[in-house]
Amino acid sequence: MKSSDAANSTCHAPADGEERAANGCADPPGLVNHEVVVIATADDERVELYKMKKGRNELVYSAKRREMFDRGMNYVVAMSDKATRRAFQGKQRCLSVLVSLELFESLRDDLEALSLDGPVLTCPRALISEIVGMPLNHDHAIGALFDLQGSQIADYPMAGERSERSVKRPSIRDGTAAEKALGQRIKEWEQRVDLILANMRPPFLVLADVRSADNVGTLLRTAFSFGLRSIVMTDVSWAGCNARAARVSIGSLFHFDICHCPEATLPRVIQQMKQMGITVYGTSPCANEFLHGHDDDNWAAVVGNEDTGASDAVLSACTEVVSIPQMAGDSLTVSHAAAIALYELTKTSLKRQLRGGEGCAG
Repeated sequence: MKSSDAANSTCHAPADGEERAANGCADPPGLVNHEVVVIATADDERVELYKMKKGRNELVYSAKRREMFDRGMNYVVAMSDKATRRAFQGKQRCLSVLVSLELFESLRDDLEALSLDGPVLTCPRALISEIVGMPLNHDHAIGALFDLQGSQIADYPMAGERSERSVKRPSIRDGTAAEKALGQRIKEWEQRVDLILANMRPPFLVLADVRSADNVGTLLRTAFSFGLRSIVMTDVSWAGCNARAARVSIGSLFHFDICHCPEATLPRVIQQMKQMGITVYGTSPCANEFLHGHDDDNWAAVVGNEDTGASDAVLSACTEVVSIPQMAGDSLTVSHAAAIALYELTKTSLKRQLRGGEGCAG
């Protein structure tokens, strides 16, 4: 069993146990499978990544971010009891846990069972509230730091593109050589995308420049509820996969296979999906065709930016562009439209699964 030393404890221990108890201190908790560190102050560098922006030490925070970036890691914090518990059941690697001393014993078995790459950090609930920068009630005084990984798809290789400047271009006088070089890069790009998509299970939700972390979180929570586990998104939407999105999604964020790409490359990714036999539905309030169901899971639904929707290039790449029938009013919000679309597209498959006794996805 590992535990922190006395210097890290919130209790500065007198020798006598009864005196310690009288002062409200207890022996630091311990676990068999994981190191436990008792945090004494919000200034402890080990909790820096749990802090909201307004409470961070920017020098320490930046150093931690650089360290993770150098190791190819993308940290995201899940905060609150429900979000953290669901996140623990997901696919992403957990780096550390921050839990209140008040909750520790009730969660002991769950903590022991975790696959964890770092320590379990613990301190009183009041100190966790100070660390995260907002008051937390008893049930919410737990969080976890995850390494959120997504497969990155590079820019589609086109002659003259900025992304290709690192590649030595053939001489302009040698058109045949230039075409061959470009063709080879395109072939390699397509093979890479095919490999990424082949390792993901349809159906897909495609986020085309959805910017708000609240919307990203809501969309992922909805997709999770309807049984989706594969997300394709632009880099703009990937940037919204942060602690806010994790909280809004109630931890669903950590259950998905995710790949992301530049916005200009998304139409090419959709083309590759179609070549794999996936029906891609674009959504637009201006479409003449109405939304309809799909008999199997071999489909993808594209939802666009909150203000402008999906671009013309993205919609043109889709198999079909559909709208949701409305009697009046403005277009629906992206989260409401996506919920309706996902229900319509999944209802046949979901009813079949539920009648077969598979139950709800966990």
